[in-house]
Amino acid sequence: MPVVRILVAEHEPFARLGLRELLSQRPGLWVPGAEAVNTVQALALAPLIGAGIAIVNHRLPSLGGEETCRQLTRQGLAVVVLSGKPPCPRQACALADAGAFRCVSLADPVSAITDALEAAITGNPELATRMRSENTISIRELQVARLLIAGLRNRRIAERLGVSIRTVESHREKIRAKLGVDSISDLARLLHSSTAKASASGAS
Repeated sequence: MPVVRILVAEHEPFARLGLRELLSQRPGLWVPGAEAVNTVQALALAPLIGAGIAIVNHRLPSLGGEETCRQLTRQGLAVVVLSGKPPCPRQACALADAGAFRCVSLADPVSAITDALEAAITGNPELATRMRSENTISIRELQVARLLIAGLRNRRIAERLGVSIRTVESHREKIRAKLGVDSISDLARLLHSSTAKASASGAS
């Protein structure tokens, strides 16, 4: 399953902290370091997320959750709206018309958020296809990843591949974003797991 990139657009500090803690415990979900506290920031961060999902507070400052949802949807993100209490039918209809995939209340069980995220992927074939495409690393990125795991530093990798150090740094950033890994040990485990699965599939 590809790594799911999550944009958190939440102006309440404790809610942001809780969401980050919750999402960090779920494999396959990646939340970038930057988070949005208003619509302007959310729209600025959206291109960095690419094919992914946005969790938006329905009272987000600037334009509010409804308009934020509408604009993020136009940028290709699936939007899950987070509300303090279950929305009334009129609000639910307005959010749905704005493109919200699902609305989750803070009164709901914690699992409702992750269930909504999974539903946003499985219920949106186009998003799933885009995510698989954007999360597939290139042959060059795979070469860089293997050299990093072997213990080579950027300069040695650049010399080995005949590219600049800046190019290696760019490949490392793309690997991190696509695979959602923040350390070389995590990268090694992920590639080892992928290789094992591929070998098992070939043997069958």
